[in-house]
Amino acid sequence: MNVGGYAGQVLYIDLTKEEIKKEPLDLEMARKHLGGFGLNCKFAWELLDPEVDPYSPENMIFMGMGPMLGTAAPAANKNSVMAKWPSTGTISAGTAGGDFGINVKLSGYDEVIIKGKSKRPVYIKIHGEDVEIVDASGLWGKDLYETTDLLWEKHGRNYSVLAMGTTGERLVNLSVCLVDKCTTWGKGGLPAIMGSKNVKAFIACGNKSLGVVDPTRLMKRTR
Repeated sequence: MNVGGYAGQVLYIDLTKEEIKKEPLDLEMARKHLGGFGLNCKFAWELLDPEVDPYSPENMIFMGMGPMLGTAAPAANKNSVMAKWPSTGTISAGTAGGDFGINVKLSGYDEVIIKGKSKRPVYIKIHGEDVEIVDASGLWGKDLYETTDLLWEKHGRNYSVLAMGTTGERLVNLSVCLVDKCTTWGKGGLPAIMGSKNVKAFIACGNKSLGVVDPTRLMKRTR
């Protein structure tokens, strides 16, 4: 399904069980909770215990991609992340630009929800319907730039890489991620949450098209 800027799927990743599940996006719900931020708020309200310890497996990472993401609209590459942050103890949002969110969207997902904790270091690979939890033992202990370069060397530069460095592994609550060694994603210690879950990185490469309802009107407004 690809309707009016929405890719049409929600991707669930359970690290504890190493399970990957995909469900159709409820379009009526999505239109009531606009953007990646709106989707994150809706899913967090339903799924995340506000009393959860930020470092526990029960804390969740919500990645939201809005309907303008991947279109020609100016500054529409922004995407949203939400969790209970270890630095503040609050549930709130962070944003980033770059190509990661676009590649997730063009893989077919408007929302990605990660929960649990892996028994080993891993990274998440998203390429269309191909979603994998991949061993990352060789990346653990590498800094953010080394990690990104090694993943590009293995998978190719067509993948966008959201990676953390050694501060995340050490659960430093002020650490930040970088997308493609360029733009930051996540305030409040997103890498510390990733480190607590044994997730070194997320990589994504989109291979789908994105439809809009009225391309002519969109281009007119864009100009």
